[in-house]
Amino acid sequence: PSRPRELAGLLAPLCRLIRADVQNAIADDQSGLSLLAREWRAALFPDADDAKFADAYAQTLTYGLLLAHIEGQGNLTLDNAANALDVNHGLLAGALRALAHPDARRELGAGIDVLLRILNALDPSAWHRPQTAQEDPWLYFYEDFLAEYDPRLRADAGVYYTPVSVIKAQVRLINELLRTRFNKPRGFNAPGVTVLDPAAGTGAYPLAVLEHALEAIQQRSGTGAIAGAATELASRLHAFEFLVGPYAVAHLRLTQAVRAVGGHLPQEGALVYLSDT
Repeated sequence: PSRPRELAGLLAPLCRLIRADVQNAIADDQSGLSLLAREWRAALFPDADDAKFADAYAQTLTYGLLLAHIEGQGNLTLDNAANALDVNHGLLAGALRALAHPDARRELGAGIDVLLRILNALDPSAWHRPQTAQEDPWLYFYEDFLAEYDPRLRADAGVYYTPVSVIKAQVRLINELLRTRFNKPRGFNAPGVTVLDPAAGTGAYPLAVLEHALEAIQQRSGTGAIAGAATELASRLHAFEFLVGPYAVAHLRLTQAVRAVGGHLPQEGALVYLSDT
């Protein structure tokens, strides 16, 4: 595949295969995966039944490995993928280590091996690099993935994303309200303004805020001020997402967007949280 949309169609059947392997393994309540499922529920999602755990396992593994590969990890394995994610994506790194526990790994079929082989064969540097959010190929990646992976889950979770033109209009309106009604002449660039998207999906709204704010900085202070502004704004951009797939994509996109203009992320990385608002 040369574009993320094609990649979504390629990965979805493999993720579905891994999910089925997990469901088969946890049918035995003495298995390593059953123990892992109980720990997962106790620590993160107490309402998750076996089907939800199998889905979370498959998607976390798929997206964790994909993210590590995009971040530059060659000769991808479960171990080095987690190490590669430690710097900017700590939660996914920890989850990947837990889910790839040797006892659980031995109970699964060939799906993970095939996923690793396919990801190692991909060249993400050849994919289209967008100049604006309007043409960002990752914007609908999870929607495309879920339509192939599990259309019912897509409907139940409401994974239908807002068009970029609508997002940009809303961001401009909020910036105008900040300036005219809340006495913040610099809008989103005002230090006291904190941004939170409570259902972030793949991060389109925080990215639109970042883009809008940095355009204003360039017009006001020139290109040299953009990196510092991006660094400062990254500490005030927050996002919650409760599905692990779009969470991973949002984390990736915000990380890349701040780095692309020379900015630095907060010490804990992009402020995107796997959380149910």
